[in-house]
Amino acid sequence: MYPEKVVRHTLGLALLVTIVVLALSACSGGGQEQANKPRRLPEDEKPLHAGEYRTKEFKPSLSFRVGKGWSTESHPPDVPERVGLTWR
Repeated sequence: MYPEKVVRHTLGLALLVTIVVLALSACSGGGQEQANKPRRLPEDEKPLHAGEYRTKEFKPSLSFRVGKGWSTESHPPDVPERVGLTWR
Protein backbone atom coordinates (compact mmCIF):
# COMPACT_ATOMS: atom_id res chain seq x y z
CA MET A 1 0.00 0.00 0.00
CA TYR A 2 2.66 2.54 1.13
CA PRO A 3 6.14 2.49 -0.27
CA GLU A 4 8.53 0.73 2.08
CA LYS A 5 10.85 3.76 2.23
CA VAL A 6 8.07 6.05 3.57
CA VAL A 7 7.06 3.54 6.26
CA ARG A 8 10.66 3.04 7.37
CA HIS A 9 11.23 6.81 7.48
CA THR A 10 8.05 7.37 9.54
CA LEU A 11 8.93 4.61 12.02
CA GLY A 12 12.47 5.95 12.37
CA LEU A 13 11.16 9.45 13.06
CA ALA A 14 8.66 8.14 15.64
CA LEU A 15 11.45 6.21 17.38
CA LEU A 16 13.66 9.31 17.48
CA VAL A 17 10.86 11.44 18.96
CA THR A 18 10.17 8.78 21.61
CA ILE A 19 13.83 8.63 22.63
CA VAL A 20 14.06 12.43 22.88
CA VAL A 21 10.89 12.64 25.01
CA LEU A 22 12.13 9.90 27.36
CA ALA A 23 15.56 11.52 27.70
CA LEU A 24 14.06 14.93 28.50
CA SER A 25 11.66 13.53 31.07
CA ALA A 26 14.48 11.60 32.77
CA CYS A 27 16.69 14.69 32.98
CA SER A 28 14.05 17.02 34.36
CA GLY A 29 12.65 14.63 36.97
CA GLY A 30 15.35 15.21 39.59
CA GLY A 31 14.83 18.96 39.73
CA GLN A 32 11.22 18.66 40.79
CA GLU A 33 12.11 16.06 43.40
CA GLN A 34 14.74 18.38 44.88
CA ALA A 35 12.34 21.33 44.84
CA ASN A 36 9.93 19.35 47.04
CA LYS A 37 12.53 18.66 49.74
CA PRO A 38 12.08 20.66 52.95
CA ARG A 39 14.50 23.54 53.42
CA ARG A 40 16.36 24.25 56.66
CA LEU A 41 14.79 26.96 58.76
CA PRO A 42 17.11 30.01 58.76
CA GLU A 43 18.67 31.01 62.08
CA ASP A 44 18.40 34.78 61.42
CA GLU A 45 15.29 36.93 61.26
CA LYS A 46 14.25 37.00 57.59
CA PRO A 47 11.25 36.45 55.28
CA LEU A 48 10.49 32.85 54.31
CA HIS A 49 9.65 31.70 50.80
CA ALA A 50 6.45 29.67 50.53
CA GLY A 51 7.16 25.97 50.90
CA GLU A 52 8.17 23.30 53.38
CA TYR A 53 10.79 23.83 56.09
CA ARG A 54 12.41 21.61 58.70
CA THR A 55 14.31 22.17 61.90
CA LYS A 56 16.42 19.78 63.94
CA GLU A 57 16.10 21.89 67.10
CA PHE A 58 13.51 19.40 68.40
CA LYS A 59 13.53 15.65 68.97
CA PRO A 60 11.99 14.33 66.77
CA SER A 61 12.75 16.95 64.14
CA LEU A 62 9.92 19.25 63.08
CA SER A 63 8.78 20.02 59.54
CA PHE A 64 6.02 22.40 58.46
CA ARG A 65 4.71 24.28 55.43
CA VAL A 66 4.20 28.04 55.14
CA GLY A 67 2.57 30.26 52.52
CA LYS A 68 3.40 33.82 51.50
CA GLY A 69 3.95 36.44 54.18
CA TRP A 70 5.75 34.41 56.86
CA SER A 71 9.14 35.23 58.35
CA THR A 72 11.35 33.97 61.15
CA GLU A 73 11.89 35.83 64.42
CA SER A 74 15.18 36.12 66.18
CA HIS A 75 15.29 34.54 69.61
CA PRO A 76 17.76 34.77 72.47
CA PRO A 77 20.63 32.27 72.16
CA ASP A 78 19.87 30.85 75.59
CA VAL A 79 16.46 29.55 74.39
CA PRO A 80 17.37 27.08 71.62
CA GLU A 81 14.07 25.17 71.82
CA ARG A 82 12.06 28.17 70.56
CA VAL A 83 11.20 28.69 66.89
CA GLY A 84 9.60 32.05 66.22
CA LEU A 85 7.45 32.66 63.14
CA THR A 86 5.44 35.76 62.31
CA TRP A 87 2.94 36.51 59.55
CA ARG A 88 2.98 39.92 57.93
